[in-house]
This record gives sequence, structure tokens and C-alpha cells, in this order.
Amino acid sequence: MGPVGWANKSRLVSRRVIGAGGVSSIAWPAEIPRPDLVRLVRVAVPCSSARFSKNRMYGLRGRDTMAPHENRRFIRSEVRAARDALALEIKHASRDLAWPQRKTYLDILVQLPNHKSDAINVVDVVADAVVAGTGVDDRWFCISRLEWEMKKDKPMLYVGIGQDGLEHQKLCPTCGRVLPLTMFRARGSLDKSFADKPWGRHSSHRTFCLECRPYLRPPSSARTR
Repeated sequence: MGPVGWANKSRLVSRRVIGAGGVSSIAWPAEIPRPDLVRLVRVAVPCSSARFSKNRMYGLRGRDTMAPHENRRFIRSEVRAARDALALEIKHASRDLAWPQRKTYLDILVQLPNHKSDAINVVDVVADAVVAGTGVDDRWFCISRLEWEMKKDKPMLYVGIGQDGLEHQKLCPTCGRVLPLTMFRARGSLDKSFADKPWGRHSSHRTFCLECRPYLRPPSSARTR
């Protein structure tokens, strides 16, 4: 056997490590139980790979039809219509609900008329529709299930949206915990504006949680200088 290149060696080693059983096996977090959802909304819309696939989401304008400094890339009208229709269904199904900013679990079932398209390609368009339909920032999204099945006659796209709580949350960048907003409020203050902008980057809540904040302050001697 001839010499093996460095890249090939690294791939072979990685395969050995992954397939080494209990010696160097990766502990996949499948043991973590599914959350107990306090709300779950499901909607369904007609499915078409040409309307929901990210591979067909964008088109390019001709240079002779463009204005100066105009972006050549645009979202195709059929994809935009499918996204807006799904967002409208989500708004209608959850019209009596207020979606807090916290981890949001998505269940997606794609019915395919044939095996020429990929179910995973619908995630981008579905996520954009969920953002428009619920107002939850997609940083909180978690794909709890993505499934597909064959259906020749009238294929549908099913989307489930669930949350395990009703209060707004925020992530502390120091300790990495996801905590309620009360853990970020300044001590002794009752900021009444948090209901209007509880999660934005310009929120009045502090960035760090109350437990981490004392450890980030400079020494008192340095503050008095």
C-alpha cells in the first residue's frame, strides 16, 4: 500500500475513534428527556418542494434590469407566498396565545410526492414562517423532530410549535444558564419597560445574571480611582 496523505490519515483516525465502541464513543444527548410542553400548536399547509425548499428560495436579477447598488439576489415570489401562508396559519392557530422568548421546539413532518427532494431543506423557510407567526426570535428554536413520508396525493407540510413555559427567558453569557428575566433585573428596581422589550439587544435588563454580576465588577479600589 502506498503512502497515505495527511488528510486521509486524519479521516481514518476519526473513523476509528468514532467507531471504537465504549473507548472513545460520543455520548449523544438523546438521554435527555423531552420537555414537558405546556403548549403545542400544530398547523398544516399544502407542501411543494418548489415552494418550501431553500435550494429554490433565491433568484438572481439580470444586471441590465438592476438599479445601481441593488442586490441581485431576491426571494422568489412562490417561496415568499408559501412562507407568508404558513405564517398566517400559525397566527390564526395561536391568535389567543402570547409567545414568550424562550426555547421553542419545532416538529416538522414533510410529505413528499417523490424521493427527489430533501425534507431537511424546508427548515429555513419553516423557521422564517414561525418567526413571523409567533414573534419568537429564531435563536430560541430547537428542531425536536424532523420526519418525512411519501404521499402521492395532496402532500402536506405539518408544523408543530411547542414551549415548556410561559415566561420570558434570557441566556447569561457568563454561566451559560437560561434564566427568567427576573434574574437579570437590577436589584431594588422594578423596571416597567421589560414587558415592551423583554428580549431585544437594547433591553433594559442587564446582560449578566444577578449571580454572575458581582464577580464581573472591578475591585472597589479600582472603581474609586
